[in-house]
Amino acid sequence: MGPKGYGLLKNLVTPSKPSSMNLADICKHLKEYYNPKPPVLLERFRFYNQSQGTLEGISEFLAELKRLSSSCNFGSFLNDALRDRFVCGVFDTNIQKRLLSEDDSLTLEKAVQIALSMESAAKNAVIIKENSQSQSIHNMSSRATRKKVQCTCCGRQGHVISNCRVKDYKCFNCGRVGHLQGVCRQPSDEKKHEDHTNRSKFAKKAKKSSKVKQVRKENDEVSSEYSGQSEIESSDEGNATVYYVRMIGSHKAFEVEVEIEQKKLVMELDTGAAISLISHSMYEKALKERAELKPTKVVLKTYTGEKIPLSGKCDVKVKCNGREKLLPLFVIKGNGPSLLGRNWLNQLPLNWSEINRVQVSSSLEEKLQKILAQSDVMGKSLGTVKGVQAKLRVKPDAVPKFYKPRPIPFAMKEKVSNELKRLLKEGILKR
Repeated sequence: MGPKGYGLLKNLVTPSKPSSMNLADICKHLKEYYNPKPPVLLERFRFYNQSQGTLEGISEFLAELKRLSSSCNFGSFLNDALRDRFVCGVFDTNIQKRLLSEDDSLTLEKAVQIALSMESAAKNAVIIKENSQSQSIHNMSSRATRKKVQCTCCGRQGHVISNCRVKDYKCFNCGRVGHLQGVCRQPSDEKKHEDHTNRSKFAKKAKKSSKVKQVRKENDEVSSEYSGQSEIESSDEGNATVYYVRMIGSHKAFEVEVEIEQKKLVMELDTGAAISLISHSMYEKALKERAELKPTKVVLKTYTGEKIPLSGKCDVKVKCNGREKLLPLFVIKGNGPSLLGRNWLNQLPLNWSEINRVQVSSSLEEKLQKILAQSDVMGKSLGTVKGVQAKLRVKPDAVPKFYKPRPIPFAMKEKVSNELKRLLKEGILKR
């Protein structure tokens, strides 16, 4: 044993001496110090506050309760305590109502059997529903993708290039043989001038635009034919674009308060967004302990094609106006606003008459210009605080002390003298 360990042992067995003790007593004192037995009251407090997580199964919840009860010293009351906490802490309200409807003869084994059977039935129902929805989506997608063949020579449908009667005609725009002017891919001089004018106008408007936040899937023609739940499941393999352009201080946003995993959040209503999303900072603040973040293959892009980093996706329980649904929520990196998209609008009943404006956005630059206009805080001169009086608080029994002036090193005398002159000139010090 080293000197540090021996010193600790000596303090633990005082007034006895370690040399007078046997090995069993020494090990007993050290074990009590390094592995103290937790208080029973604290362990029971943790046991009675344990509840089932949103993504935790019945078997996992029961195993966690048994682990916590091992140090609670329940004795013969162990099975009753496990049964009571199991019924009170189960997450699914339907299972909890079913267990509470039982009489006093309900045992722990019977409660677990009922909960497991209901959990299995709910999972099987979801699988059956997903299979039926995916089959209907496949049928609609097949019909939507059927298009007629279009001839590139004349622009009409119903025939191919080899059967077109104008395949040997000359184009009046580019001068090449094989197509008409109406389907020519090379823009004319008038078209070039018009496009240049439009791009100039768009560039001027783009300077006034702000953030881009609306999400739309690239295959929106097909996804709009089915419900929001199926839309998100299919978007897990595709791309999504971000188009929403907001003018600073001109457009108002409509916000809705929803309850996500028993946590109230305010989200911007966006009918142009195919999916609902929140920022990663909002997820860390409100939902990190309530919903598990899973990876996703969805790709978000801005108006100009840049990719938006996506943290992942989580399935959350959403409650709005008395209706509760299990819906997918996407998490993006950054601190942007939360958006409520079409996949949630199809599932949640919104009271449109009560939706109102909560917040009006204002740019940081406008606020800064307003502050600078009121006072010259960025000037070169020294500013002063007006309307504030400083007060030094001294202890009532404080005794003044006299100290001799400290001599300044010769190398620092000139610098100190110049600094004192500057402070006198600025009015900070007075003679």
